[in-house]
Amino acid sequence: MFSIYLDDKPLWTPKDNDKRILKPSVNLEVNKVGSASFSVLPGHARYNDFVKMKSIITIYQDDRVLLKGRVYGNSDDFYKTKQIEIEGILGYFNDSIVRDYTFTGSPELYLKFLIDQHNEQVESQQQFKLGVVTVKDNNDYIVRSSTETPTTWNEITNKLIENLGGYISIRYEDDGNYIDYLADYTDESSQDIAFSVNLLDLQTECKADTLATCIIPYGAKDEETGEAIDITSVNNGSDYIYDPEAVKTYGRIYEVVTWEDVTLPKNLLTKAKVYLSNKVKLTNKLTIKAVDLHLADETIESFKLGDYIRVYSEPHDIDDKVLLTSYSIDLLDPANSTITLGLEKSSYLNDNLKNDTKKTNIIRKENLNTVENVEEIKRYIQFPDGDITLGEESYNVKAIIGNDRISFLSDNKNVAYIQNQKLYVTNLEVINGVNINNNWNTITSYESSVFNSNSALKYCKIGSHVYVTGTLNTTTDYNGNASNVVCTLRNTYIPKNDISMMVSGTNVGIAKMTINSDGKINIDWIYDIVSGSYQNGELTLNINIDFWID
Repeated sequence: MFSIYLDDKPLWTPKDNDKRILKPSVNLEVNKVGSASFSVLPGHARYNDFVKMKSIITIYQDDRVLLKGRVYGNSDDFYKTKQIEIEGILGYFNDSIVRDYTFTGSPELYLKFLIDQHNEQVESQQQFKLGVVTVKDNNDYIVRSSTETPTTWNEITNKLIENLGGYISIRYEDDGNYIDYLADYTDESSQDIAFSVNLLDLQTECKADTLATCIIPYGAKDEETGEAIDITSVNNGSDYIYDPEAVKTYGRIYEVVTWEDVTLPKNLLTKAKVYLSNKVKLTNKLTIKAVDLHLADETIESFKLGDYIRVYSEPHDIDDKVLLTSYSIDLLDPANSTITLGLEKSSYLNDNLKNDTKKTNIIRKENLNTVENVEEIKRYIQFPDGDITLGEESYNVKAIIGNDRISFLSDNKNVAYIQNQKLYVTNLEVINGVNINNNWNTITSYESSVFNSNSALKYCKIGSHVYVTGTLNTTTDYNGNASNVVCTLRNTYIPKNDISMMVSGTNVGIAKMTINSDGKINIDWIYDIVSGSYQNGELTLNINIDFWID
């Protein structure tokens, strides 16, 4: 389940998903700051609490932080609907600049240098801590410099990610926000994406815009001549290298690359060969629309950015583990979410996603038990406006699960609903019986000495009603007129209307009892069927009584 917090206080949660929050969505991408957006209608309790560039929005999936960011933009439309735009807190790196510098050292120390420069310029809320760094240079020694005062984020992007590769990742901890720089992600999702299970759409795109078959490498400048070092002295007099098979297939495509930290031609040649081996590969982008089965079964692990996910689709000839590089999530209707699985590089001799891996049935048993076909889920389960509707569109009977109410519809009319721990039904027919409850209370006083200690009335409350049941017992002299047998129930148990009933007792054929709206219990008359006359003298009368009090 998703939830949104504004400055650590609830804004939109699974328990009270306020309908005044519209179209909440999150966009995540590796090596990007991330973003989110939603709209707020007037009347929301926190409508006026958004402070641009200051307020912190935290979006959770279950207990995991999906995105933390600041309010980057807010605007009101004609109807005063507030549009909120959120920038991930990696965007704090755009708030600082890097002054003129020259650096030599490892990638880890260089990232620490940039973070320290950033922290010196910003408030504590905008600061970061150095986390795990697994990116390494061959010599673990790089040279970087600048005289242009770029933003810290531009410097991280241009001189770390684009030059050395890897992934900048933010990690939210209790003691601060940590920046990890990873050569590769290592988490593998236990949930697969498979044709006929949770794969909705698939597109592949092959581009050659990064292709190069010939590389001209340059290193650091010679201190005496001022000329950049090249590979001529170690490459048979040639200042470039090429891949014969790639040239044969695509022709000669040149690219000039400079490594300012390389001072030896031999090391420069080694770097150029590694670089060329990647540049002769076409780039394939695999875009997938899939359902996260975690939304249907919480025991299944949810997708997260940076996961390696196995994708299996026999019709598309795909069976591979691919990195989840971007994730656009519709918080109200997760079935509309789009997953982009990363830039897979295939060799120039094989420009599709096919590989030599033996295909296996990766559709996990637990996934199949959850849902055999996603289209079937969409057919019978919809998510309009944050509610859950159960039942196909053409069905006469449906159930709607809302934030605070479960409704049952017949022919699009509400016939019953559950709200505030109460069940409301338009028409109720009981087939076998109803067990109300067992919370009975005993009535110990009848405000009369007529009925003896063997009398036992009890009552229970059901909503605003009281149900009374039990036995009244008396031994008295009726003298041919039973109207003198009277007791008064306490006010709590007085019925609104007169209740009249026939009862029977010892030596009595028929008796009539009336309970009037004042609470008076009267024995109107007693008649002996055997003798055919009204009874006189001392008689024992046991009266069974059941009635409602509204």
